[in-house]
Amino acid sequence: MLSREFDRSPVLASRLGLTDHDERLDDLSADAFVRRDAEDAEMLARVETIGEAGPPGVGGLDAVGLDRDLAIAVLRGRAILADQQVWRRDPQIYTEPITGGLFGLFLHRLRPDRDLADAAVARLGQGGRVVDQGMANLDPTLAHPLILSRGAGAARGAARYVRELLAAEMPPGPDRERLVVAGDRAGRELDRWVIFLDELAPRASGTWQLGEERYSRLL
Repeated sequence: MLSREFDRSPVLASRLGLTDHDERLDDLSADAFVRRDAEDAEMLARVETIGEAGPPGVGGLDAVGLDRDLAIAVLRGRAILADQQVWRRDPQIYTEPITGGLFGLFLHRLRPDRDLADAAVARLGQGGRVVDQGMANLDPTLAHPLILSRGAGAARGAARYVRELLAAEMPPGPDRERLVVAGDRAGRELDRWVIFLDELAPRASGTWQLGEERYSRLL
């Protein structure tokens, strides 16, 4: 269960200290979101069949006590939110993995500087793909103008981060220079994202509200 989670969310894996995933950003395509929802629903059905004192092992899950209950709580929450399709509404779904996926590498510093630079350059190079996926997925009939405007602000901050701040994580030298070059390229992709969001916001007619019924189910 956890290995699948980390494979489909490399940024989360890096945050938890699993360095094998450091060179990748999440797949944020529509197909990936639909597939995740289906996989989560299937896993929830499997975990719910396990008794509290049942045998260990659903994809690596120690299915007793808190482990089982935590897994069920997380999966039920995802099931409740699945039809909200936040990935069609909120641009920060796409911006945050870029910034968070870079910041986390240097926050924890679990690898030598050269390896961290390699991972950061690799992730910066995937920024354009993530931006393209966001552009394809956002739906102005579901998104709210305020959420899109907020997302554009976050994207502006992200562009400044990759251009001006990220390289300072490395001492002067070739690795810093590589981050400067890759950061400038990623910054141009994020500029493109900002323009898209600014143009989309006036056409948006959706809502930011989660809804009383859905919120009550989450509680």
